[in-house]
Amino acid sequence: MFETETYRIPHFAIVALLYDDYSGIQDDDEAFVDNLHQWLDDQHGEGQWHIGDVSEPYHGRADFERILGDICNVNIEVRI
Repeated sequence: MFETETYRIPHFAIVALLYDDYSGIQDDDEAFVDNLHQWLDDQHGEGQWHIGDVSEPYHGRADFERILGDICNVNIEVRI
């Protein structure tokens, strides 16, 4: 059984989170993705979450580090 949490995540981080593919992102952005992944593990348990639906990108402010730019609403499915 899963519970869904929705976060606003920068668009650049989606591919790295989904596929562990960091090609085309800057070093600072790579560090952001690593920190976000660690935060999700700490919050929900390592291996206990996965990415569900992802919205189309839109301009806004991310939930993490308040990054302004293209973001997506990302459903994180958490095993309960």
